[in-house]
Amino acid sequence: MGFTMHRDASSSCPFGPDLQRYWDLRYELFSRFDEGIELDREGLYSATAEADALDMADRVPGKRVLDAFGGVGGNAIGFARRGKSVICVEKDPARAHMIRTNAKVYEVDALIEVINADIFDVIGSVSADALYLAPPWGGPDYYKKDKFLMTDFAPSPVEVIEALPSAFRGTITLTAPVNLPNTEMALVATEWSTLVSRRADGRPKYFTHTWDHDLE
Repeated sequence: MGFTMHRDASSSCPFGPDLQRYWDLRYELFSRFDEGIELDREGLYSATAEADALDMADRVPGKRVLDAFGGVGGNAIGFARRGKSVICVEKDPARAHMIRTNAKVYEVDALIEVINADIFDVIGSVSADALYLAPPWGGPDYYKKDKFLMTDFAPSPVEVIEALPSAFRGTITLTAPVNLPNTEMALVATEWSTLVSRRADGRPKYFTHTWDHDLE
Protein backbone atom coordinates (compact mmCIF):
# COMPACT_ATOMS: atom_id res chain seq x y z
CA MET A 1 0.00 0.00 0.00
CA GLY A 2 3.00 2.32 0.30
CA PHE A 3 2.83 2.83 4.04
CA THR A 4 3.29 0.79 7.21
CA MET A 5 0.46 0.15 9.67
CA HIS A 6 1.65 0.05 13.25
CA ARG A 7 0.50 0.36 16.84
CA ASP A 8 1.76 3.34 18.84
CA ALA A 9 1.02 3.42 22.57
CA SER A 10 3.50 6.22 23.23
CA SER A 11 0.91 8.79 24.37
CA SER A 12 -2.31 8.97 26.34
CA CYS A 13 -5.60 9.28 24.47
CA PRO A 14 -6.85 12.89 24.64
CA PHE A 15 -10.45 11.64 24.56
CA GLY A 16 -10.12 9.56 27.73
CA PRO A 17 -8.74 6.18 28.79
CA ASP A 18 -11.81 4.30 27.54
CA LEU A 19 -10.67 5.02 23.96
CA GLN A 20 -6.96 4.35 24.50
CA ARG A 21 -7.07 1.17 22.40
CA TYR A 22 -8.37 3.19 19.45
CA TRP A 23 -5.83 5.96 19.99
CA ASP A 24 -3.01 3.41 19.93
CA LEU A 25 -4.13 2.47 16.40
CA ARG A 26 -4.58 6.02 15.08
CA TYR A 27 -1.95 5.54 12.37
CA GLU A 28 -4.11 2.80 10.91
CA LEU A 29 -6.79 5.42 10.38
CA PHE A 30 -4.42 8.01 8.93
CA SER A 31 -0.79 7.16 8.21
CA ARG A 32 -0.12 10.93 8.04
CA PHE A 33 -1.75 11.53 11.40
CA ASP A 34 1.08 13.70 12.72
CA GLU A 35 0.87 16.09 9.76
CA GLY A 36 -2.25 17.87 11.00
CA ILE A 37 -5.05 15.30 10.97
CA GLU A 38 -8.06 16.36 13.01
CA LEU A 39 -10.69 14.06 14.51
CA ASP A 40 -13.06 13.87 17.45
CA ARG A 41 -14.06 11.15 19.86
CA GLU A 42 -16.54 9.53 17.47
CA GLY A 43 -14.15 9.79 14.55
CA LEU A 44 -11.47 7.95 16.51
CA TYR A 45 -13.55 4.80 16.91
CA SER A 46 -15.61 4.98 13.73
CA ALA A 47 -13.31 6.12 10.91
CA THR A 48 -12.41 3.53 8.29
CA ALA A 49 -8.81 2.36 8.40
CA GLU A 50 -6.75 3.93 5.61
CA ALA A 51 -5.80 0.64 3.97
CA ASP A 52 -9.45 -0.46 3.96
CA ALA A 53 -10.62 2.85 2.50
CA LEU A 54 -8.15 2.53 -0.36
CA ASP A 55 -9.06 -1.11 -0.97
CA MET A 56 -12.73 -0.16 -1.05
CA ALA A 57 -12.06 2.72 -3.45
CA ASP A 58 -10.34 0.30 -5.81
CA ARG A 59 -13.41 -1.93 -5.86
CA VAL A 60 -16.22 0.62 -6.01
CA PRO A 61 -16.98 1.54 -9.63
CA GLY A 62 -17.89 5.03 -10.70
CA LYS A 63 -16.05 8.31 -11.14
CA ARG A 64 -18.21 10.55 -8.94
CA VAL A 65 -19.09 9.27 -5.47
CA LEU A 66 -21.66 10.64 -3.05
CA ASP A 67 -20.38 9.93 0.47
CA ALA A 68 -23.58 10.38 2.46
CA PHE A 69 -22.06 10.32 5.96
CA GLY A 70 -18.63 11.92 5.75
CA GLY A 71 -17.52 11.58 9.36
CA VAL A 72 -13.94 12.85 9.54
CA GLY A 73 -13.20 12.05 5.90
CA GLY A 74 -11.48 8.68 5.91
CA ASN A 75 -13.51 7.17 3.08
CA ALA A 76 -13.77 10.38 1.06
CA ILE A 77 -9.98 10.70 1.13
CA GLY A 78 -9.63 7.08 0.04
CA PHE A 79 -11.93 7.63 -2.94
CA ALA A 80 -10.12 10.83 -3.89
CA ARG A 81 -6.69 9.21 -3.65
CA ARG A 82 -7.90 6.75 -6.26
CA GLY A 83 -8.82 9.64 -8.57
CA LYS A 84 -12.56 9.79 -7.91
CA SER A 85 -14.51 13.00 -7.51
CA VAL A 86 -16.31 13.01 -4.16
CA ILE A 87 -19.36 14.83 -2.83
CA CYS A 88 -18.98 14.42 0.92
CA VAL A 89 -22.00 15.24 3.08
CA GLU A 90 -21.61 15.73 6.84
CA LYS A 91 -24.24 17.41 8.99
CA ASP A 92 -21.96 18.22 11.93
CA PRO A 93 -20.15 21.50 11.13
CA ALA A 94 -17.10 20.60 13.22
CA ARG A 95 -16.64 17.32 11.36
CA ALA A 96 -17.22 19.03 8.01
CA HIS A 97 -14.26 21.27 8.92
CA MET A 98 -12.23 18.19 9.86
CA ILE A 99 -12.91 16.61 6.47
CA ARG A 100 -11.61 19.71 4.68
CA THR A 101 -8.53 19.83 6.92
CA ASN A 102 -7.74 16.14 6.53
CA ALA A 103 -8.24 16.24 2.77
CA LYS A 104 -5.64 19.01 2.60
CA VAL A 105 -3.16 16.87 4.56
CA TYR A 106 -3.48 14.20 1.84
CA GLU A 107 -3.49 16.85 -0.92
CA VAL A 108 -6.81 15.68 -2.37
CA ASP A 109 -9.00 18.61 -1.27
CA ALA A 110 -9.51 19.66 -4.90
CA LEU A 111 -11.36 16.38 -5.51
CA ILE A 112 -13.65 16.56 -2.46
CA GLU A 113 -16.65 18.87 -2.23
CA VAL A 114 -17.74 18.99 1.41
CA ILE A 115 -21.38 19.85 2.05
CA ASN A 116 -22.35 20.65 5.64
CA ALA A 117 -25.95 19.42 5.63
CA ASP A 118 -28.26 16.54 6.43
CA ILE A 119 -28.13 13.96 3.63
CA PHE A 120 -31.94 14.04 3.26
CA ASP A 121 -31.80 17.75 2.48
CA VAL A 122 -29.38 17.37 -0.43
CA ILE A 123 -29.72 13.86 -1.83
CA GLY A 124 -32.29 14.92 -4.39
CA SER A 125 -30.11 17.68 -5.84
CA VAL A 126 -26.68 16.10 -6.25
CA SER A 127 -25.43 14.05 -9.18
CA ALA A 128 -23.23 10.99 -8.76
CA ASP A 129 -22.79 7.54 -10.24
CA ALA A 130 -21.99 5.83 -6.93
CA LEU A 131 -23.45 6.15 -3.44
CA TYR A 132 -21.43 5.26 -0.36
CA LEU A 133 -23.27 4.68 2.91
CA ALA A 134 -21.68 4.41 6.34
CA PRO A 135 -24.40 5.69 8.70
CA PRO A 136 -23.56 5.60 12.43
CA TRP A 137 -23.83 2.23 14.16
CA GLY A 138 -24.66 3.63 17.58
CA GLY A 139 -21.19 3.45 19.12
CA PRO A 140 -18.69 0.66 19.88
CA ASP A 141 -21.29 -1.54 21.62
CA TYR A 142 -22.95 -2.51 18.34
CA TYR A 143 -21.26 -5.93 18.53
CA LYS A 144 -23.26 -6.81 21.66
CA LYS A 145 -26.40 -7.18 19.57
CA ASP A 146 -27.21 -10.71 18.45
CA LYS A 147 -28.42 -9.27 15.16
CA PHE A 148 -27.77 -5.74 13.91
CA LEU A 149 -30.80 -4.47 11.99
CA MET A 150 -31.20 -1.82 9.33
CA THR A 151 -33.20 0.17 11.88
CA ASP A 152 -30.20 0.14 14.24
CA PHE A 153 -28.34 2.46 11.88
CA ALA A 154 -28.98 6.15 12.45
CA PRO A 155 -30.52 6.79 9.97
CA SER A 156 -31.47 3.56 8.25
CA PRO A 157 -29.89 2.90 4.84
CA VAL A 158 -33.37 1.92 3.65
CA GLU A 159 -34.57 5.48 4.24
CA VAL A 160 -31.59 6.97 2.39
CA ILE A 161 -32.05 4.69 -0.60
CA GLU A 162 -35.77 5.45 -0.73
CA ALA A 163 -34.87 9.16 -0.86
CA LEU A 164 -32.68 8.75 -3.94
CA PRO A 165 -33.94 10.55 -7.04
CA SER A 166 -35.64 8.25 -9.51
CA ALA A 167 -32.99 9.08 -12.11
CA PHE A 168 -30.15 7.59 -10.04
CA ARG A 169 -28.45 4.69 -11.81
CA GLY A 170 -25.24 3.42 -10.33
CA THR A 171 -23.74 1.41 -7.51
CA ILE A 172 -24.50 1.55 -3.81
CA THR A 173 -21.95 0.53 -1.21
CA LEU A 174 -22.78 -0.04 2.45
CA THR A 175 -20.28 -0.58 5.25
CA ALA A 176 -22.00 -2.63 7.94
CA PRO A 177 -21.25 -4.59 11.11
CA VAL A 178 -20.54 -8.29 10.75
CA ASN A 179 -23.71 -9.05 12.71
CA LEU A 180 -25.96 -7.52 10.02
CA PRO A 181 -27.67 -10.66 8.61
CA ASN A 182 -28.36 -11.31 4.95
CA THR A 183 -32.09 -11.06 5.65
CA GLU A 184 -31.52 -7.37 6.42
CA MET A 185 -29.43 -6.87 3.29
CA ALA A 186 -32.31 -8.33 1.30
CA LEU A 187 -34.31 -5.23 2.24
CA VAL A 188 -32.12 -3.12 -0.05
CA ALA A 189 -30.66 -5.50 -2.65
CA THR A 190 -31.29 -8.82 -4.35
CA GLU A 191 -27.64 -9.55 -5.11
CA TRP A 192 -24.46 -7.98 -3.74
CA SER A 193 -20.72 -8.54 -3.49
CA THR A 194 -18.95 -8.33 -0.15
CA LEU A 195 -15.52 -7.09 0.82
CA VAL A 196 -14.43 -8.35 4.25
CA SER A 197 -12.16 -6.24 6.41
CA ARG A 198 -10.23 -8.49 8.78
CA ARG A 199 -8.44 -8.08 12.07
CA ALA A 200 -4.82 -9.08 12.55
CA ASP A 201 -5.98 -12.48 13.85
CA GLY A 202 -8.06 -13.10 10.73
CA ARG A 203 -11.47 -12.45 12.27
CA PRO A 204 -13.76 -10.13 10.29
CA LYS A 205 -14.07 -6.53 11.52
CA TYR A 206 -16.88 -5.41 9.23
CA PHE A 207 -18.40 -6.05 5.81
CA THR A 208 -18.65 -3.70 2.86
CA HIS A 209 -21.49 -4.68 0.51
CA THR A 210 -21.76 -3.32 -3.05
CA TRP A 211 -24.64 -3.74 -5.52
CA ASP A 212 -26.12 -2.16 -8.63
CA HIS A 213 -29.10 0.14 -8.18
CA ASP A 214 -31.43 0.23 -11.16
CA LEU A 215 -35.14 0.73 -10.72
CA GLU A 216 -35.96 -0.01 -14.34
